[in-house]
Amino acid sequence: YYQKFGTGHPIILLHDYFQDGSIFDKLIAPLSLSYTVYVPDLRGYGMSQGESTHYYQTDAEDMASFIRKVNNISNKRCENIL
Repeated sequence: YYQKFGTGHPIILLHDYFQDGSIFDKLIAPLSLSYTVYVPDLRGYGMSQGESTHYYQTDAEDMASFIRKVNNISNKRCENIL
């Protein structure tokens, strides 16, 4: 699960464990004025389905797949992960 806001060069806001994308609610509006902001929930957190793995390797693979998807959608390279 992810949310998408705004237009422009893509950035991804990625939360830590035991949180979800809502921790970025105050940042989304100002960032979306200049960027396409993607806010995914890690597997098992927030609105994402599945069980949380707490394995960095699995989360890294999920995020690498997500970045590839974002790059294909936006036709712009996503290089910023906050």
